[in-house]
Amino acid sequence: MLVLSGCVHLPPKRPARLAKPLPSALVSEFNSPAGFVSNCEEKLVKNESRYSLRRIELTFDQTSATSNVTIDYYQVQERAGPSAVIVLLPISGGGYEVESLFARYFARHGLAVALVHRREVGKRTPEASEIEGWLKQNIADHKRVLDWIETRGELDAHRIGLFGISMGGIQAALLAPLDHRVKAATFGLAAGDLPFVLAHSTERSIVRHRAEFLRAHQMNLAQFQDELRNAMTCDPALLAPYVEQERVLLVLGFCDTVVPFDKGWELRGKLGKPETLILPTGHYTALFCIPYVKNRCLHFFRKHL
Repeated sequence: MLVLSGCVHLPPKRPARLAKPLPSALVSEFNSPAGFVSNCEEKLVKNESRYSLRRIELTFDQTSATSNVTIDYYQVQERAGPSAVIVLLPISGGGYEVESLFARYFARHGLAVALVHRREVGKRTPEASEIEGWLKQNIADHKRVLDWIETRGELDAHRIGLFGISMGGIQAALLAPLDHRVKAATFGLAAGDLPFVLAHSTERSIVRHRAEFLRAHQMNLAQFQDELRNAMTCDPALLAPYVEQERVLLVLGFCDTVVPFDKGWELRGKLGKPETLILPTGHYTALFCIPYVKNRCLHFFRKHL
């Protein structure tokens, strides 16, 4: 109760800032042709009173490659018409416990959920160009999930929401401006200026990989950040002007050092100061605010979907 009493809700700035048109260069870079589903395996995991959980294994054949995507699909009970759906993007590690809390909550309240399993980075320390490639592949995968939603008669492809926390929030902030099918998006514990985030994050695995990279390449932190900045174009800060301000809910932790709060606050400005929740917590202690965040997110999605 003490934690929740410190949560701050900031309404969106008025008048609302309109999104800029996406430049043709970005359209051509990220508007890859829709892959077709060459294989779809569906397995019932469990039935609950208000939804059923299904494991979906998709294989997309594209022009030059094949991509596999796994989805935990929370299918809501039969309704009068197609239901709105939330595409839920995961944090960078773990067993999807936190994501499942939100997925079950949304499903119990009538919103279908497609929880997308993460694409692993790998155990070795990646090069800057590999991080960029990994982000772009995720964007392509998530677009294919939207393609899949369009094939499901029980889902309303005109009412797609996007929800992500931490790395999922960052990836949501990349996908939202690049695909017009996303009608509302929540960016949880996210930030822009990814080179700065990767150079200063206190998250243990990032700290370890960063130290290994600095030793292997004989460079200091400033050089590391410069190399990332030269290699990376996938950044929420760069894409923020192309997001419709009214369709975004931003969630930040005031004491967050894993995804530094200052960079999250900076992203808020670039997004046109959308509706924002500021939690009196760090990155991991934001767990104490989950009941409050779930309620605000449900209200947000119901309003815009």
